[in-house]
Amino acid sequence: MGEDDLAEELLDRLKSLEALGSVPYDAIMIAEGASLLRVLAPLLPYYEVDPKEVQFLGTGLWNDPSIVREPQLIGGWFAAPPQDRATAFAERYRSLYGREAPRIATLGYDAVALVASLIRSGEMPPFAPDVLTDPNGFEGIDGIFRFRENGETERGLVVMGVTRRGFSTLSPAPRSFIDEPSDEELPQ
Repeated sequence: MGEDDLAEELLDRLKSLEALGSVPYDAIMIAEGASLLRVLAPLLPYYEVDPKEVQFLGTGLWNDPSIVREPQLIGGWFAAPPQDRATAFAERYRSLYGREAPRIATLGYDAVALVASLIRSGEMPPFAPDVLTDPNGFEGIDGIFRFRENGETERGLVVMGVTRRGFSTLSPAPRSFIDEPSDEELPQ
């Protein structure tokens, strides 16, 4: 057997092999957005990460209409702030300042609104730990949020799905951090 014959035989064997085989996971988190996400998405099938077998998960960075043009991301899920108030905020900002609001603008607005609300509430002192860590949380442009005793922030986000036509809501954002009683638990 010559060198060329051996090379052809090895090539034939390689063609019939799967590079990864079945993967030991059922979801993959892709914490990128914009142009880098659009570069990464086509590489996933190349490395045999099949979106029919692996659920693609993203962050709020996926909240960009251009990602629906990436067929590999169709069916992916991501969490993001609810858009109704943020859209109204962006329109007001654009009309006042003549340009698009930076993404962080809603967080700054919420921070100042929270400070004003706490001062108006009359709680003394207004920034006491038990006031700031109210389990009910606070309402903001980007939905509900609360501060945990360990310093972490918790947010109520909507879960969106990527479709060929845009985004669909898979799970709406919660309206409260406190579980509402079911009909069976309500007093009669």
